[in-house]
Formats: sequence, structure tokens, C-alpha cells
Amino acid sequence: MLNRITGKWLYILMFLLIGVLVLSSAGTAFATDIRSGESVIVAQGEVIDDDLVVFAETIMINGTINGDLVAFGTTVSVNGTVNGSAMLAGQTIRVNGEINGTVYSGGAEIILGPNALIERNVMIGGYSLQAQPGSVIARDLTMGGMQAVLAGKIGRDVQFAGQALELNGQVGRNVLAEIADPDQTPFVMNLGPNMPAAIASGLRVGREAQINGQLSYFSGVDQSNEILATPGGGVVFQAQPVEVMTAVEQPSVTNAMYEWLLRRIRDFITVLVIGLAGLWLARPWMMQAVSHARTKPLAMTGWGFLMLCAGYALAFVVFVGLLLFGFLLGASTLGGLAAASAALGVTGSALFVTLFTAVALWGTKVIVSLLVGKLLLERFAKQYAENPIIAFLLGLTLFEIVAFVPVLGWIVTIVTVLLGLGAIWYVFYDRRRTQSVGMSRPAPMPA
Repeated sequence: MLNRITGKWLYILMFLLIGVLVLSSAGTAFATDIRSGESVIVAQGEVIDDDLVVFAETIMINGTINGDLVAFGTTVSVNGTVNGSAMLAGQTIRVNGEINGTVYSGGAEIILGPNALIERNVMIGGYSLQAQPGSVIARDLTMGGMQAVLAGKIGRDVQFAGQALELNGQVGRNVLAEIADPDQTPFVMNLGPNMPAAIASGLRVGREAQINGQLSYFSGVDQSNEILATPGGGVVFQAQPVEVMTAVEQPSVTNAMYEWLLRRIRDFITVLVIGLAGLWLARPWMMQAVSHARTKPLAMTGWGFLMLCAGYALAFVVFVGLLLFGFLLGASTLGGLAAASAALGVTGSALFVTLFTAVALWGTKVIVSLLVGKLLLERFAKQYAENPIIAFLLGLTLFEIVAFVPVLGWIVTIVTVLLGLGAIWYVFYDRRRTQSVGMSRPAPMPA
């Protein structure tokens, strides 16, 4: 079940990245208003006849935007009118105005207020969604996350994958949900202050809910006792099946593309987690690696190629060496030591290869994402250039978008691995060289 839910969640995050790409490319064709700062406010009565791109801690849109809106901040509030689509990302997203296009949103908490009107679709990847009574989504709601409380009106379909779903509003057509069992411990994420409270897992449909079509849900257990309203198309429960592909089944082009998209989003989430952990635990070393990659990119790429070859060669040599040592011990009647040596060889080599591969595949992308994000912020938003988290998120998003492009993505990924691996290696090499020089210096003579 978790695999199905995770897959849908990753699929929704894919939509968010594509949304960034679409909105960004649209902005290059027309005039774009770019604003940044600690707080950006579009006052009531103010009209912007361009696309608007905003980077700020606090963003408040009270006026009218005759174009698309792209907003990245800690708190994003849309109370006015957006005559286009909106890409909203932050810790807390509040929409209590009118958006005449599609909303692509990612955040810890997304709230659709009683005056929210979205004329097209809503695609969300995040922790919590609350659609309050009076809110309207004219077409479809698609969400992958942890929990959603839907008390407003949705014109067509709802697709949800997550831990908890409460339905108390209106749905014009069908509801399709992949939902956790009711007895699971709520998953709580600490993404900052004022996080929404976790609600009980499972599916709940209130008596006042109105579903004109069919309610279908996947779950480990039947949850019909929590469905208090009667959908017009009935209720269909499907126990989570075990998906097995037989040898005669051949993946279609569509399935192959879907799997490729999922791999890219899984890569995004993996690098995101590793990068944030690294910035917390080893920020000075990471910034040193970024500095090396920036000042000596060709040298670092060369070092990276050498280290990529040397790393796997070393693992193979150690593995073979320990096995040979085990055979020698066996030949000398020390059979117990021989078995222990062979086990040590297999385990140690496997551990080394795993760690080295993780650094090569994901650690390198953290370094290059930091570098790219920092360079872009220095060019377009200098006040954020020294913020490594913003730089990392920006660079990683752009990397995954480019990596999605056939051929070009492979080239960029290879260069990233080599450049990042060389920079990471040089940090340790430089530190060891500095320590060696410090130890070789004679101690000062006492006064």
C-alpha cells in the first residue's frame, strides 16, 4: 500500500515540477515582473499587466495580476485575482481569492479559504490541505500528501493518495482515493513552526457530504463504517493488490515513460533529503566543495573521473584480497578464520560500494545544485545568494527539470557526477594536506 501511495505522491510532485517549467517558459515569451525582498505585497487595487514572479519570506497578493503568478516564500497569501495559472510553494499557502487558471502548489499547509475560487484544476503535493466551506474548485483536485479535509465544492473529480481524507463538501463527479488504514499512527512532519495538527488516518465521509458520482478507494481494510453519506454512483472498495509482472508481460511505452518520471521524482526527493541533512550536519564542508567546483570546474571534473574509476577498483581489489586471504587461511586449516574473512570481504566491500555509490549518485547532485542555485541567485536575487537552503532548492529543481530532457539529461547528469565527486574528494584531500603541513611545522621556541 505504501508503494502505491508513494507512487501517486511522487506523480503529483512531478506535476509541480512540470508546472514550474511551463510557467517559467511562458514568462520568457511575455514581459515578466520579478519582485523579491523580505516582504512583497501587491496592494488592493494594484493591477499588474504581466506575469509576476516573487521570492520573499512573506508574500501577499491583494490586487490583480493579468498573467501567471509564481510565488516562493515562507507564507504565501492570495486574496486578490490572478487571471492566469499560479505556482505557489512555501510553508503555508493561503488562497482566499480568485485564480482563473490552474493552481500548482507545494507546501506544508495549503488552505483554501471561504472565498477561494479556482476556475480550473488544483494539483497539490504537500503535507496538509484544508478546503474550507465556501471554497470552489471548478474542475479537478489531485493531491498526493498526508492529509486533506475537503468541506468546499469541487466541480468534477477528486484523486487523493495519502494517510487521511475527510469529505464533508460537494464533489461533482467521482472520488478515487488510496488511503491508509484507520488504525495507523499519524505521520507528523516538523517542517517549521505552526504546523497543522495531524488528523486520524483513514477515510471519513460526513453525512452532509454530496458525491454525485462513484466513491472508489484502495485500502488494506474495508472502511465503509466511516462513509455516512451515499454517493450517487455507489461505493467501491478494493483491497490493496500485490502487483506482480509476469514474464510474458511487456511494458508499454506509456508505462516506460511513467516509470521514468517516477525515477526522476524519487531522485528529487532523495537528493532533497540528503541535501537538507548535509546542510544541517556538514554545511562548512559542503560549501568548501561548492567553492572548489566553482573556481576549478575542469580540474574537479578530472578528479571526479579518476575517483569514480578508483573507487570501484578499490572495492574490487579489497574484495578479492580478502577472499584470497580467506583461501590461504582455509588451506592452513584455519577454517573458522577463513569463513570470517570471506564474510568480512563480502560485507565490507558491499558497504563501501553502497556508500560510494550514494555519494556519486546523490551527494554530487547536492553540491552542483548548491552551486547552480547560488550562481543564479547572485545574478537575479542577490539578497538570497548567501542562503544555502534557497540556493539548494532552486538548483535542485532546475537540475531535475533539465535531467528530464532526453539525451541532454544524461549529459548533465554525467557532468554533475564527475564535477561533484571531484569537489567532494578535494575537500578531504585539502583538509588532509592542511593537517599534514600543520603537523610538519616545528613547534615555536619557548620565549
